[in-house]
Amino acid sequence: MASVPELIDLVRERRLTEPKFLCFEAEELRGSEEAAHDAAAFPAALPVENRVLALDYAYRPGQDDDGVTITVSVRDAAELTPAALDWAVPATLRKKCSIC
Repeated sequence: MASVPELIDLVRERRLTEPKFLCFEAEELRGSEEAAHDAAAFPAALPVENRVLALDYAYRPGQDDDGVTITVSVRDAAELTPAALDWAVPATLRKKCSIC
């Protein structure tokens, strides 16, 4: 397959004999592990001292604002530690760890 027109022709031909060619159910496209949403892995806020700071998530691969953002005041920024930020979103921990 070298071009989009060739792919279109292939799909048209195969659909004549296989009506469900290249048709998938959502469960077939993602594993059961990814299908279940773990709300605890993506908390809505980060507790800091006696306050709670909101976490804002954006899915924009390749863009600067992809990921999680926390907006803090100068007062709150002084109380944040690198460790607190590293552990703020449990879902990202797997990417930060390597298993030997």
